[in-house]
Amino acid sequence: MTSTETATGAMIADGVGALVAAQRPPGRLAATAFRVATGLIVAVMSLSGVANLVRPERVTVMLHHLGYPDYFPAILGTAKLLGVVAFALPGTRRLKEWAYAGFTFDLLAALVSHLAVHDGIADTAGVLALLLVLAVSYAGHRRRTVLLDLSSSGGVA
Repeated sequence: MTSTETATGAMIADGVGALVAAQRPPGRLAATAFRVATGLIVAVMSLSGVANLVRPERVTVMLHHLGYPDYFPAILGTAKLLGVVAFALPGTRRLKEWAYAGFTFDLLAALVSHLAVHDGIADTAGVLALLLVLAVSYAGHRRRTVLLDLSSSGGVA
């Protein structure tokens, strides 16, 4: 089997001699971005999940301002904390995908809710920033998942 190196990445020969691109492990910058973004998401979702369950006056006032009923924070807080637990458990790729989906739905719903009640840019910018951080974390998660799949199936990682 022959292999060559190109400017775009490693090339390896498949079984019939054709060159195919091989995935490289994520670089330090990508790995650091993934860890920082995931840490921020875990911190924000943990704090907001606990705040939804404890219900300080500020959270209650904001949720009423957005039009949500009194029972909603308990559901939302529980879901956020379950998502954080899914992020923390090793070897739970499918659960992590569900957690990413849930966090995305939560942030999109928050964005739409703030826009619906005509909140200012300060309220919507924070949610948009969190969506960007979540996207960075998810991209890193997907890259790691693909590399794990390649290495476990005998591919080059």
